[in-house]
Amino acid sequence: MSIKGQAFTYDFFIALGIFFAILSILSTYWYYYTLQFSEIEEKNEAFNSLVKASQIWFSEGYPVYWDLNNIVEIGLSNEGRINSTKLSFLENLNETEFLKKLNFGNYRVKYEVYEDSKLIFSYPNSSFWASEILTLERFGVLNGSIVKIKTYLWKP
Repeated sequence: MSIKGQAFTYDFFIALGIFFAILSILSTYWYYYTLQFSEIEEKNEAFNSLVKASQIWFSEGYPVYWDLNNIVEIGLSNEGRINSTKLSFLENLNETEFLKKLNFGNYRVKYEVYEDSKLIFSYPNSSFWASEILTLERFGVLNGSIVKIKTYLWKP
């Protein structure tokens, strides 16, 4: 009887070792999978915020003809063209208040407008340094000219 008990014990420990080896391989795989998934999710969130940030150039905002006292939603265009009056309002708007209106969370944003490769507008005027910066280039119409609008998004 003692020989059968010893064989059962060895079989049990071998099976237990194989079980824990498979369990550790699966848990390692699961850890790396969730890590990759969270990175992809974070990149998608950043890209969606970048598109949302650049969309203010092509929306009218609310109210349609807003000023610094009654902004509900920021939009910089009217009738399919960038409104220069709204640009001047934007220059006078505090960056913190601007980011609060856009509701970006931890992201920061910077806009640059170029006409014929010449910088004609930049908001905010502060410089930015980050390890990962997302950039989106779009085109719009300002004062009858086609301009290139660069939107930068990063996490400080």
